[in-house]
Parts: sequence; C-alpha cells; structure tokens
Amino acid sequence: MKNQAFNNKSAARSFAFKFIYKLFLKDFKNDLSDYQSDLEKLKVDIEEFEESYIKEDDEHSDNELNPSVQNYGNKLITGVIKNFESIKSTASECILKRSFDSVDAIERAIICLGIYEIKFEETPNNVAINEYVNLVKSYGKEDSKNFVNGLLDRVSKS
Repeated sequence: MKNQAFNNKSAARSFAFKFIYKLFLKDFKNDLSDYQSDLEKLKVDIEEFEESYIKEDDEHSDNELNPSVQNYGNKLITGVIKNFESIKSTASECILKRSFDSVDAIERAIICLGIYEIKFEETPNNVAINEYVNLVKSYGKEDSKNFVNGLLDRVSKS
C-alpha cells in the first residue's frame, strides 16, 4: 500500500506540473492575480483541466486521476498559487547568474512545485528533490536536471 501512495504522489506531482506549466505558457501574472483573489475560479479551472487531462486521445492513453492523485495534485497547485510570491522570492535568491523569469517554463513550473513542497509540506527534502529531478528528466532538457537539483538543494539548506 505504501508503494501505491508513493505512485499516487508521483502522479499528482506530474498532474500539478502540467497545470502550472500551462499557466506559464499563458499570461501567468493575470491568471495568478485572478486565482489569488478568487480561489473558486482556480477550483473551476482545475476541474476543467482534470476533465481534459483524463480524456483519452492518441498522445495520452494512460492519464488517470484517482481521488488520491486529484486531492494531492490540487493541494500542490493551490499551494503554489497561494504562496507564489514567497516561492518566487526563494527561487530568485537561489538562482545563480539569471533571473527567475528567464528560466525555461518547464523548469520554472517544476522549481515552483519543488520549493512549495520543500517549504510548505512535510515531504522529506531528499524525496521532494528526487521527485522533481525525475519530473524534469521526463519533460525538460538534458541539462535541466542539474539546474533543478542544485537549486532545490540550495532551497532545502536555506
């Protein structure tokens, strides 16, 4: 059962990443402001995303969302939105040689989720770092894993 809970959290992180990444591809500042002032709008948009996420198509034949994945994924998304300014500030302090906004959208989404989980959840730091490095290995560029690993490690020690 413990392994299933671990797999559910990994799936929830992937789901949350896809939602946050989608926001970074749009006008994130407007969406962020809307969501922070109206959490009901965020809830509705997450539900719409859930529906499209589980809809089977040629590219996504295995996307599933059981209640555990949904609940934890929603918690991560909501946590990042509510705490975004703190997360961005923490990231900015730990990013070397460039600004937060110049970081690739995939890396930025993963960093935000990783920082949220390290700073605001009870997930052991090494577990959170490993999970988000694995996520960036799946979705990011080859050298992204070193950047994400180093940044999240700095965050965990700050």
